[in-house]
Parts: sequence; structure tokens; C-alpha cells
Amino acid sequence: MKRFSTLIPLALLLATACVAPKEKDFETPLPAGAAALLEWDGAWPEMTSAWYDRDELMPALERSIEWTDRDYARNFFPIEGVTHHRALDSLLRFRELLLEAHDARSFERAVQREYQVYTSAGWDGKGGGVLFTGYCTPILDGSSVATAEFAYPLYALPDDLVKNSDGSIQAAARPTGSNPIRRAR
Repeated sequence: MKRFSTLIPLALLLATACVAPKEKDFETPLPAGAAALLEWDGAWPEMTSAWYDRDELMPALERSIEWTDRDYARNFFPIEGVTHHRALDSLLRFRELLLEAHDARSFERAVQREYQVYTSAGWDGKGGGVLFTGYCTPILDGSSVATAEFAYPLYALPDDLVKNSDGSIQAAARPTGSNPIRRAR
């Protein structure tokens, strides 16, 4: 059995590069029971550049492994039949292949042998209309009392802070209004 692919973002970029749906289309749900991931039937994404750029790819891969290995990441699985264990194993194996391959071509062959490529069904259910977003979690110093350094104390947690059932904080806030897509201004 091939591993769940960490190559989904590469395939998604290829599949949706020319699609620019209106913002309202991102709110269109897939029909009930429709798969969110589709098996990619196009040409394989070019993988040799990943091997040549592995020094740049490795920090992102390590962060993905670190996030997926956290307990709260389990809350997001299974997704499309892929278990948490399978997703984490896929990332770990991808790192092994990237580090152990002697050249770009052997890396590409190994990835093609061990992985499947998927694309998102997107808002149209056919692989189009995918919104890519990026998030960060800033670490900010603060104080619960006013000081010379912190003139404005923090009195409480934000109203839109999302917590897990165990009290740990999720990495996202509740969407406001009818549109869950937030834009930086």
C-alpha cells in the first residue's frame, strides 16, 4: 500500500494554478458524502527540485512532523480515511527519503514508488477552487498588571479563543460573521 502523500500541496498547486473562483465559491460545501480528496490522475509533479532544495524544505518538513506528532493534532484525524498514524509515518518516511537519497533522480523514483498524489476536490468537487492560507502563532510578551514595559495589562482571554475539551488552546480562532475567510488588512 502506498503511503498517504505529503505531496498533496504540490498537486493542488498544479491543479488549481489557473482557477480563480470568487470568494463566495469557497463557502460552497461539497455534496454530502463527496470525497474531499481525489486521486491525482495527471502527470507526477516534478520532485527533483525538492531534493536540490532540501536545505530549504527541511525546516518546513520538521515543523510539519512536530505539529503532527502533538497530541492535539490527533483531533484532526482521520481525514478522508487517513489515520493520524499514517499521516505521521508518511512525513517521517518522506524525511528519510530526502536525507538518504544520493541524488535527485533516486529521490524522485523513491517518492513515486512509495507515495500516491491526491488533489483537493475543491469547491467544485472536481479539483478546482482551493483556497490556500497561512497561519502563524505569534509569541507575545505581556503582563496581567500594568508595568513600565507593559502599559496595558491583559485582563482576560479573547472571546473568540477556541479551546479543546482538555482546555488546551487550538491554533485558530472562531470565524466571525458569515464568511470564515479572514483577510489581513
